[in-house]
Amino acid sequence: MRLNTRLACWALLTYVHVRQVRLPDAVAQPVHAVELGGRYVVSHYDVDESSSAGARVCVVDAAGELLRDHADPLSQPHHLAAVTDPARPPLVAVADCGNDRVKLVDAGSLSAVAVVGGVRRPHRLCVDRGRLYVGQWDGRVLVFQLHISPGV
Repeated sequence: MRLNTRLACWALLTYVHVRQVRLPDAVAQPVHAVELGGRYVVSHYDVDESSSAGARVCVVDAAGELLRDHADPLSQPHHLAAVTDPARPPLVAVADCGNDRVKLVDAGSLSAVAVVGGVRRPHRLCVDRGRLYVGQWDGRVLVFQLHISPGV
């Protein structure tokens, strides 16, 4: 079962080409991106640097223009996952690997809405039916039930 899941994900990521967006120079080493309503939330950092300077999450439009930057400090932001629900504005879960946490940010403003602690080196994320699946660097997967107020 685990092998089939990995193969399905690999096939999706490898063979589906949706769109190419030229990123601004400030986004030197993108790690992951999610599309929300014609805009793209992108995690990026210099993987060769030991410091977290430049570790960011930003929003760019379809032309690659930088629209917004997440101001709070991050350390090695890896995978992103969209948290969508018709009852509230979309959120983005950010695997803040170097800080051992997952941040939930508003997809429009990139303001922090919540922080999920108790994780160690979160690397991959998935949101499905109100649950946040966090794949840690050590291979473990943690599952959190998301309870977010409709007004958030």
